[in-house]
Amino acid sequence: MSSILMLLAKPFSGDIRVNREAKTLREAGYTVRVIAWNRGSGKREYGRSSDGIDVCLIGPSCKTRDFLSLIIGIPRFFIRAFIEAIRWDHSIVHSHDFDTLPLGYVISKLKGTKLVYDAHESYADMISDDAPPIIVSIIRRFERFFLASVDLVIVSNRRVAERIGANDAVIVMNCPSRSELQMRDIGHVTDSKYLRIGYFGSLEPGRFLTEAMEIVSSSLAWNMVIGGDGTLRPELQRFVNGSDRLEYLGSLPHSDALRESARCALLLVMFDPSNYNNMIGAPNRMFEALALGIPPVVTSGTLAGEIVTEENCGFTCRYDKTEFKSLLEMLAQQPEKIRLAGENGRIAFGREYNWESQASRLLLAYQKLVGR
Repeated sequence: MSSILMLLAKPFSGDIRVNREAKTLREAGYTVRVIAWNRGSGKREYGRSSDGIDVCLIGPSCKTRDFLSLIIGIPRFFIRAFIEAIRWDHSIVHSHDFDTLPLGYVISKLKGTKLVYDAHESYADMISDDAPPIIVSIIRRFERFFLASVDLVIVSNRRVAERIGANDAVIVMNCPSRSELQMRDIGHVTDSKYLRIGYFGSLEPGRFLTEAMEIVSSSLAWNMVIGGDGTLRPELQRFVNGSDRLEYLGSLPHSDALRESARCALLLVMFDPSNYNNMIGAPNRMFEALALGIPPVVTSGTLAGEIVTEENCGFTCRYDKTEFKSLLEMLAQQPEKIRLAGENGRIAFGREYNWESQASRLLLAYQKLVGR
């Protein structure tokens, strides 16, 4: 069976999609190794994940949401990753996102191996809020150049394929597996007085987090629980300290975040549509909400909004405090809508939006790749 070298410009443990793909491929008989960027400590570390994946973490350290730090750090990461990669025997290089595609291209040419490009999102759109327009334009041009030499393109959804011009891409959505949820109590639990809305994820701008906290703080019917970490943590703490309707649980392991999510009536999964990457994204948290039977609240006009509307499994809302407040007030008066949406979400999860369905697409694509 073929051996796969995965490249990732972030820590391996924090990327659920990469973990799922690596585990699936290993269980199918492939040898999988991962070189990932240890942006925190910057130390070189070797280890093996609980799923049996060999992982090499390398530096340098890099500040969060600091584009200058990224620009300075990524050439050093490339050099260190390249030196590590040429020591390993492999037949396929699997580059996750554009920030490892140039490195994967060079390694595949030098070693004579096949190249897989796994676009989790539109990278150029993702950095457009932080990077100068000229950099965004250059990345788009380079991405088109490298696509011509890639043996297999994998994307997270059809909109990403359209955006990057990968017409023959294989769609593998980042959905939770049935096994991840087997031992969990499904169904929301609230106290006798309030309905609960939850947010679990990065505490960063553009996720309607501070707006939602402001609305819930003055609500007569709702409270809010939050888990995660990020640059908005100090502002979040000020909100929490000033309101008995808000609870902050700190940074949570994924399993604990799922458990807390299952205790909510709604899950907040809204993203700022002014960034086009958010328009075409299908967040992992939305699929987890469907699996748990907890309706997500997503931004209207986005791909996530389309899925929620088609499946009638959640609620859409403009990225607007007035409309969000009206939605919460309506649902407090009509809680039956929450129950019905949750049931529809679990049906959609069982039919299509589960990792078992997505894994079959990944494995079929790899079978075709190695059979060439």
